[in-house]
Amino acid sequence: EGKAFVQLKQLAANLRLRINDSQSNLKPLAASVIGSLLSHLDDTAQAKLGPVVFPALVNAAMNDMKKTMRDAAVSALVLGTDSPKQNGGGTNAASVEAFILSLESELSDAAIKSSGLPDVLAFLTEKMESLIATNEQEKLSVHRNLAKVIVMSLLSSKSGSRSAAENLLAVCSKNGFVPSSSFDKEIGKLLPAQQRTVRSFIPKLSKQDQELVDTFKKASERPRRPGQMMPSRQTTQVGVPSNKTALQSPRAGGLPRKGGNNVSEAGVLPENPLQMSSTRSAKPKAQRLATLGKGDSWPEYSEEPSGDTLQALRKAWALFIPSTSIDVLFPQSGLRTHEDCMSGCDLLSKAIGYSRDNNDSSLLEMLDFIFKWAACAILLRDHTSGFRKLLSTILDLFKCLDELSYVISDGEALLLLPYLLDKAGAAKLHFKEEILAIFTLVTTKKIYPSQKFGPVCMKVLEKSKSNPSRPLAAELCSIAVQSAGVSAIGKKGLVILSSALNEETVAEAKKVYIDLFEIVVEKLKGDTDKLFSAIKPTDKVKAIIMERCGNQPVATQGSPRRSPPRKTVPPVSHYSPTSGQEAPALSSSAVVTGNLRARLQKSKETKLSEESPRLPPSIDTTSGTKFPAPHSPRTPSTDTMYNEIMTDINFMTKSDECKASDIVRGTDAIQLLSTVISTKERSSLDPIQEGAFREKIESDYNTCMLTVASALNFAFDYGGKNAPLPTALINQTVAALSLLLRMQCCSSEMKQKTVEYLVNVTVSALLDERMHIDQNIMRATNKVAMRAVLSPSLDSSLNALISVQVSVIDPEEGNTTSEKFRSKFSRVVEKLLKKAIKDRIDSSPSNPFGELEELGSLLASIDWMVETIEDVARIGGGPEELLTPSTSMTRHLLLELVSCNHREVRETVEDLGNDVKFIEPLLRGCEQELGLQPPPPVVVPSSSGDSSFRQRLEALKRQRESNGN
Repeated sequence: EGKAFVQLKQLAANLRLRINDSQSNLKPLAASVIGSLLSHLDDTAQAKLGPVVFPALVNAAMNDMKKTMRDAAVSALVLGTDSPKQNGGGTNAASVEAFILSLESELSDAAIKSSGLPDVLAFLTEKMESLIATNEQEKLSVHRNLAKVIVMSLLSSKSGSRSAAENLLAVCSKNGFVPSSSFDKEIGKLLPAQQRTVRSFIPKLSKQDQELVDTFKKASERPRRPGQMMPSRQTTQVGVPSNKTALQSPRAGGLPRKGGNNVSEAGVLPENPLQMSSTRSAKPKAQRLATLGKGDSWPEYSEEPSGDTLQALRKAWALFIPSTSIDVLFPQSGLRTHEDCMSGCDLLSKAIGYSRDNNDSSLLEMLDFIFKWAACAILLRDHTSGFRKLLSTILDLFKCLDELSYVISDGEALLLLPYLLDKAGAAKLHFKEEILAIFTLVTTKKIYPSQKFGPVCMKVLEKSKSNPSRPLAAELCSIAVQSAGVSAIGKKGLVILSSALNEETVAEAKKVYIDLFEIVVEKLKGDTDKLFSAIKPTDKVKAIIMERCGNQPVATQGSPRRSPPRKTVPPVSHYSPTSGQEAPALSSSAVVTGNLRARLQKSKETKLSEESPRLPPSIDTTSGTKFPAPHSPRTPSTDTMYNEIMTDINFMTKSDECKASDIVRGTDAIQLLSTVISTKERSSLDPIQEGAFREKIESDYNTCMLTVASALNFAFDYGGKNAPLPTALINQTVAALSLLLRMQCCSSEMKQKTVEYLVNVTVSALLDERMHIDQNIMRATNKVAMRAVLSPSLDSSLNALISVQVSVIDPEEGNTTSEKFRSKFSRVVEKLLKKAIKDRIDSSPSNPFGELEELGSLLASIDWMVETIEDVARIGGGPEELLTPSTSMTRHLLLELVSCNHREVRETVEDLGNDVKFIEPLLRGCEQELGLQPPPPVVVPSSSGDSSFRQRLEALKRQRESNGN
């Protein structure tokens, strides 16, 4: 038997070699044969042969460029980890262990970015789930290796891989495949930034939380006494933190069907899911609120509720409502994302509906529990649908409170409102608008009046760790002070505001604080001495307040309110290209933000005068002081502002007679754009407008990039080649391009044509003879040129560089520049391509071209380049120094491709056939230089290939013909 197994192992090894065969049609066949062989072996033999063939199958399943091969490899893995039918079928745990070890060994940096990793992780997840029924998870001894696979996959740049890794994490942690200690050890090996990323999926379980888990595990084994109303015990999910505990719906269909007022044995919810049950030990709400912070487990803001807090809430609430409702609000799998609390939201909505239909106010007795549960839910990891449902439920709850004419107490408000306001600062634009609508309802309907809402905002301003949340809280305080006077924040609030202004480092936040102080001084009728005696500010704060409010006139009773005098800004000196002087520096930030504020105000006034909208409910038309409602959803001036910026730039670049004032206006517009994009500098837009502005840029990314790049082209053409450069315009344009190229959407949104234009513009600027005057501009422009080929997708960058190089060397492209300039330009493009390839090799040495989606399209572009070089050389269309960079660039690119993916390159060239006629000699030269032998001709004819790729190839050929014409 031992000799037979040796022969079997040798057979498997030989079949494994065929997985890497140069003939693409043999590879899927080899994988299928391996799968068939493994499926006919017993469990022990199958597990022993796994380490021989699994690594090759895993590598093919993740990294092979053809989907047919990836699917064949996954199918072979399925057969190789299933027990044979003669043994009863099912999953072979020993083979799964061998597979996990192989997957860990093959999970390189390139594999993490591969397109086949999600399928491999999905396959492993299915295997883990199949082991649950057979209780085989306790036999797995490779939990450390499995933990490493999950942690590394969560760092993938592919969303599909991260999603598959999350599913695998949920199965493994829920069913005890991987202990939290294994995750902690693997995460500890990562860099700090990587640890923060992974911890968002697998936060660390503290020792206290682990003890709580063990306690509840023991408690679940105790028999329940008859007649005792106890919640069903649950185990905190391993690897999920107590303050973000996972909570999953117990039923796929949502809430149980409606039943009577009593809970049946089948676990049906009563008609009122929050129906109170009489229990001696249950404390009334007033007593519960009185113990907040005095022995109660609920933390004070800004501390987040932890696992023991959530369990204490579950235990306390279970004394009042049916156990089936507790099971929906606190499922056994815990709380992790907003999606997991959707069933709980449905339950609360049902209770609110019952209260409305039956004019029942028993909901009010549960209000502190509901607010606590909602606060815990708000702090979960974001999920779009789940968070939308949660906010809708909270809004519906406050509407119900308004219908019951209920005013929430200070204790109830502090349970929910600070967490909701803190979340608004970091939430996406549409969610922020929904939260602000909730606050508008709460304050205008007097559910929690403005004079009481101010201290809640001040608490967020004082303790929030979120930079966007603090200025948002100050803006809401401004509304409260306008409505209710200085008493809305009180002396304590003014002291907090003074301290915040003194310590704040974010410019925009400081500006909002100063605006709030200005409103306070207005309410005090300009009496700054009274303000200073109350808050005892530092000299720094006092100087800031006096600079803004020191000359404010004291308003007499009945006199119209006058705005305080604003600090005037000196006029901007316009640059005149004919003056012979160097362009002055761009206008100060005060000028730019002032222009933006003026334009926004003008847009708002125009829009209001045209539409005459109904006044929002928060405007008190009977009082002398009017104040805006919390920012209305999607201020119409945001899109208008973006269009004005684009118009200013286009007017500057396309005007036949551009004036110096047009250049200044265009420069200011570009700086406004940079200010909004930059994360280091805050614009004068409020957070909602700023978010909408960025979304507008992302949706119009290529047009925005081309418009800004045209400004750089204009700057070097303006006034002729002998005119002084408008350095202010160039500086701001280069800065804006750099920020645009660093936006997250660049890789996915930037098109090849945009890359081509940007490369043309930046390289032309670098070769301008006037560039040597300012070395800072030269360095900044050089960085933009490099970023232009590094930030987009690999396909767009490489194809764009080839297209630009072809346009430079081809005399039929209408080139009017000198051959010397074109030669220099060609050398710069060559350097850019080599830099792009080197960057990929440094970031992923094992597979630098792993992110390349269309190898065939790139090879067709190389073939086009080779054809153009040969045509130009044949007709004598250019000197040798013009063609040398192009030849070197083409050879270098193909050499790197062959070095990394020889089989795929050769197979793709053969599949393309006569569509790439000029690349074959160069390809054979690269193979010879690398010591590689070209494979023999394929006997089996290749497939016609993917139709969509053929269409793209035909489009590329038509582009060549049009360029030739």
